[in-house]
Amino acid sequence: MCIRDRDNVFDRLEKVQQQLTRCEKALNDFLDSKRRAFPRFYFVSQTDLLDILSNGNSPMKINRHMPKIFQAVDHLELKDNGENERPSACGLNSCVGKEYVAFDTGLRPVSYTHLRAHETPEHLVCRLLLEKK
Repeated sequence: MCIRDRDNVFDRLEKVQQQLTRCEKALNDFLDSKRRAFPRFYFVSQTDLLDILSNGNSPMKINRHMPKIFQAVDHLELKDNGENERPSACGLNSCVGKEYVAFDTGLRPVSYTHLRAHETPEHLVCRLLLEKK
């Protein structure tokens, strides 16, 4: 049996193509919204951004993307806080000259619930760093 002999194959393929196009547009809109919320994501490929967003609760898995997001940062030094808690960052390793910068206190992951009105994640990081001083 030849494919062209099957009923409505072309029509069904066109319908699947339209559905795929809609899915791609929805995915691009979602990724663009994440990039607008955190502009450093503009420097990350679509595949890497999907990996970062899908592993957002696992800092160990997204640590390999740090050089793509932050200039001169190779990776964060993470300290395991036990089974029920996410790790905290105790320092960062630079990819320039292999410098290590230790944090005074471990930086713990924060959720978007800590954001104030009209505050981007970058502003949150700056505010938290200034509050520590």
